[in-house]
Amino acid sequence: MFGATAAMGRPDRGGPAEADERDAEVSRDAYVVCVLEQLHRALRVRDVYAVPSLRWSDPRARLLDGPGWVAVREDVLAGLGLG
Repeated sequence: MFGATAAMGRPDRGGPAEADERDAEVSRDAYVVCVLEQLHRALRVRDVYAVPSLRWSDPRARLLDGPGWVAVREDVLAGLGLG
């Protein structure tokens, strides 16, 4: 069974007697901590989005791409004074 080792910041995997068991199972607590750490990292860099929301959705998803961008590119650049 896995145990938390606070001083090391990583799970304590037990001794050699538990080698067969620990290779076959995943600790739910360790998994939850890992998922929460990944969520925290994503929240810090604002890389988590709510899909149905306009305010909290990914702004990159609404950008024009391919033929749509090519069709309006000149107008957009002229409107921004860049073209």
